Amino acid sequence: MIVGFGRRFGGLLAGAVILATAAGAPAATASPFVTGAAPVVTPAPPVTGAAPVVTPASPVASGASAVAARRFRAAVIPGEVLVRFDEAASREPPVLSRVSATVGATVIGRPLRGVTRLAVPRGQELSVARRLQAAPAVAYAEPNYRREAFAEEGWGVRAVKADQVWDSTPARQGVTGAGVRVAVLDSGVQRDQGQLAPRVTPGKVFGRYGDDTDNCGHGTAVAGVVAAARNDGVPVAGVAPQATIVRGKVLESDPRFEGCGGSDTTIAAGIRWAAGRAEADIINMSLGGPGYSATLCDAVAAAARSGVLVVVASGNAGDRAPNYPAACPGAVSVGALRRSSSGLRPAEFSSFGKVDIAAPGKAIPVLGARSVSPAIYSDCPDPGFRRCLTGTSFSAPHVAGLAALLFEQHAGQLRAATPAGRLRMLRQWLLGTAHEVGGTGAGVDLRTGHGLPTAPAAAAASVDPDRLLATWRTSTRVIAPTRDLLSERTSAPLAAVLTDGTGRPVEGARVVFESPARGSATPSAADTGGRGEARTALRSTRGGSIVAVTMGYLDDGTTRRLPLHLYVLARDDNVRGVAGRPSQYADEVDPVLDVDDVLRFRLRDGETLRARVRGVSAVSEYVELFGFGPSTTDVTDFSQPILREDTLEADYNPRSFVFTARSTAVRYLDIFGDGSYRLTRSIESPGAIGAFSANPSPFTPNGDGRADTTRIAWRLAARGRVRLVIREYGGNAVRSVDFGGEPVGAESFRWNGRGDGGRARPAGRYTAVLSWADGEGRVASGRTEI
Repeated sequence: MIVGFGRRFGGLLAGAVILATAAGAPAATASPFVTGAAPVVTPAPPVTGAAPVVTPASPVASGASAVAARRFRAAVIPGEVLVRFDEAASREPPVLSRVSATVGATVIGRPLRGVTRLAVPRGQELSVARRLQAAPAVAYAEPNYRREAFAEEGWGVRAVKADQVWDSTPARQGVTGAGVRVAVLDSGVQRDQGQLAPRVTPGKVFGRYGDDTDNCGHGTAVAGVVAAARNDGVPVAGVAPQATIVRGKVLESDPRFEGCGGSDTTIAAGIRWAAGRAEADIINMSLGGPGYSATLCDAVAAAARSGVLVVVASGNAGDRAPNYPAACPGAVSVGALRRSSSGLRPAEFSSFGKVDIAAPGKAIPVLGARSVSPAIYSDCPDPGFRRCLTGTSFSAPHVAGLAALLFEQHAGQLRAATPAGRLRMLRQWLLGTAHEVGGTGAGVDLRTGHGLPTAPAAAAASVDPDRLLATWRTSTRVIAPTRDLLSERTSAPLAAVLTDGTGRPVEGARVVFESPARGSATPSAADTGGRGEARTALRSTRGGSIVAVTMGYLDDGTTRRLPLHLYVLARDDNVRGVAGRPSQYADEVDPVLDVDDVLRFRLRDGETLRARVRGVSAVSEYVELFGFGPSTTDVTDFSQPILREDTLEADYNPRSFVFTARSTAVRYLDIFGDGSYRLTRSIESPGAIGAFSANPSPFTPNGDGRADTTRIAWRLAARGRVRLVIREYGGNAVRSVDFGGEPVGAESFRWNGRGDGGRARPAGRYTAVLSWADGEGRVASGRTEI
């Protein structure tokens, strides 16, 4: 299984803002992050208490950073002052000692060329700097400022409101994930990354990978979203900035494959290690792919039996195909959100075969890994951030970080609970308190699941025994009208889960299940058991539609309802049937109701299928072509990939497809994506035309009765429409004849050297081109010289 998450990369562009000192004086500030530009440095004037200086090099000058206005009072490193002497004086060591002694300072070191770092009494940093500034030999002196970015956290951390519980939560002091072990099973984590060290364990390398270097950059980025330290002078902070990162390397950049990936066995081994010997409390996996894997799902189930919460990214294909291990029972699958002018919305790339919850995933500020090129990172829309990445890979760690905050808040309670009870509490706190996302259906939406979790809401509910939390649990959100496209019906098992705010199951509560039209939920009502669950199953309903099953329950005497949205496949999402006669086919696909059209072709040995998609908007639409065959393996069974992708011999081009059959069998052409399209297709059948020749050749149509005409002959292996075109050597057509439907066998046409208008053609070289087409889209052509 290859990881596909975090796929959007690009260049980077950032700037720096002039930050004032504690007394309002600006420090020398560089803008070194503007790609292709030399650093722009604004020298600091003497410390005089002047107002902040804003230069054109600063985003503040153009109004690009409102946040900077709140950051003018810069923090200082306690007990430190930086001093630079005049060039002449700096060559005389006695000057340094004499000046330092006058203010009671001692030399700590020289971190930069020409700059000396001094230790001074704490609380006197600014006054000592002013006294040093007055010395004749000093070029400048200033406190050693702590450089904070425009915000200590990215927009994702603010969206889940993690920063609001770092200092305080209901019933206790703030939580930052301290003491909670979060396993990041990924491409490794740079252990000495400043904002993660020393909270990164030595970890373990799995599979064929020889060292623990993060040569993809993906794992370090993911770990930073979980647990990057705040207030570190770098504009990235994690959701749980004091959590411990347990690193397991299960992915690698492999020259045999595109991107960064790992096998099911490697990933499964990592899951079992993390839940066992590594003693992780939470596992984050920002990886996955289509195709059910019992190896992966067994490992996820084993982790769940140990009470370890497994958080997985849903995928980046933007369609309804489930990805694994996100779709494994027991995993919490996380979709992606993006910002818009009207608030948070589902991200267009976020897969929704199974989504339990959603979190920010577009343009997320991340930590960089030393071993990868900066080119893998994209531009950050917010000022001050150097590296951003996009994908559900960066949604999942937001949720894993929130779980770490809740785990610290209730560490004693959770560690004393049974494994099942521990998972139920964490799941209910996250899912049961999530907020509905704009632009989605009411209830548990396909794209966003239960919605956006936030730290304050989850923390408050978790200590409220009078609160009732309701969630849905299901292994898939997509069902098919029939299992084999013929008769056998399928169903989706569902469970309503009710607990109080502390996560304790509510037993004996009556839950009524409201069925959609043309479908049924069986049973239609059930009581919750000892785990707080009431079970039902949605039976097959009308295909090509989104349906909702609604749980109804009483909450303090009030009837409440929570719909669960599911997608029911239509037949034409699978195999439409034998391709019709027209060589052009027009339709549209979209990620919700009809993500693909599949055309079936029976190809004979040696025939070539050619197809091309046209009429797709390059701005807002994408439509791609894939080839499948020859198996019709239960295409509606989502424990398997959607059909079986063949090993095609042609190079991949998303809108053009060429395949030559090496045996006679059925092949499938899948039109996949989001948008309207026109498909042109043909089957080149090289054996349809045989014995194509012209005799005599050359011939002399001069009226002397010798070789005045030439006989153009051919033999058809199959009935079809035939068209003959005679062209000049330069390519212009001079004579064309449509023969209509011709039977199998030999046929011929005599050409007298005249064009379509009856005029004699001059002497020269000509080419006869014979085209044949049948009623099933097959075509053939032959050429002969005259």
